[in-house]
Amino acid sequence: DMSSSDAWQRAKHRMIACCFSFVTGYTDVISVTRWKVFSTMMTGNVILLGRSIQPSSETTRDWFMAHGLHGQLCIMTSFFLGAMGYRLAETKWPNRGASRLGLPLGLLMVCGEAFLMTGVYFPGSFSYALVALTCAPMFGVLNAACTAGKLATTTTLATGHIVAFANAGAKLLQRQKPSAAEREKVLMSMVILTSLLAGAVAGSVVYCFSGDHGAHGALLPVGPLLALLFWLHDHLAKPQKLMKRVRKKMSVAGKNSMTSSGSTSQQSDDSDDEVSTEGSINGAGVEPSATINSELEAVEPGFDVEQGIGSKPDVENDAAQRAAATPAATGAP
Repeated sequence: DMSSSDAWQRAKHRMIACCFSFVTGYTDVISVTRWKVFSTMMTGNVILLGRSIQPSSETTRDWFMAHGLHGQLCIMTSFFLGAMGYRLAETKWPNRGASRLGLPLGLLMVCGEAFLMTGVYFPGSFSYALVALTCAPMFGVLNAACTAGKLATTTTLATGHIVAFANAGAKLLQRQKPSAAEREKVLMSMVILTSLLAGAVAGSVVYCFSGDHGAHGALLPVGPLLALLFWLHDHLAKPQKLMKRVRKKMSVAGKNSMTSSGSTSQQSDDSDDEVSTEGSINGAGVEPSATINSELEAVEPGFDVEQGIGSKPDVENDAAQRAAATPAATGAP
């Protein structure tokens, strides 16, 4: 059914967007609290870049805030390299760029977070801020994949989705019925905004209840999770060979089961017909052989079906014997 297939495709898109948005909100809270920068989106970093021009007498231990211009340019360059890497990967592996980059970038994030868990760092040092630079490329890939892929929307920003809500509200006030595409867009925006908020709340809870300053280790599962989500995202664009094989085997197994069940039902129908035929004959109180004998008796008297041979006299042999006996009889005195 085409309608059910399309509905299932849209549902898969919403589920992937929901997961991306949740991870984005979670990571941003940890990133802003630790380093005072955004690892997942660059709008806030551009604002901080402009603010860094303003002279300030405040002293801070945060490397990005202390270095201002250089710090913001570093995080933005890291994000830029991730987005550009996705485009180059898509050129070489069409519809597989995100999944190709997901594993190495995910391992890079894990290594950076593991470094923070060792404790051999100074919070205001460049080595501490360097971990933020290991997170940004992953989200550069995420943003590029979501906007250019099957989702065709951003999962890291709320502005465009709030605008979608505003457009839908204006149509309702004008008593205009939104189209199916507009309803789907509003539903997608609702999913993304809700997931962003839920992820941010989850990040705040983890940070508040963490035993050490900075919630070190909180981003440890983010890299592997995004690598898995990238694989699923690419699967939406082009099914993987493994999934094709599984579906093919399931289809063949289903056809074989239908064929075997059909042949079994045909055999049971044939046996039922034979039983019903014998039952009708026996129900009349007549043996099957007797019935066949009675029918053949009318055509050929003396034929017995049990013996399988005819019991009537051989007419041709009797005629030959009489012909042979006639000359002998006439030649007698």
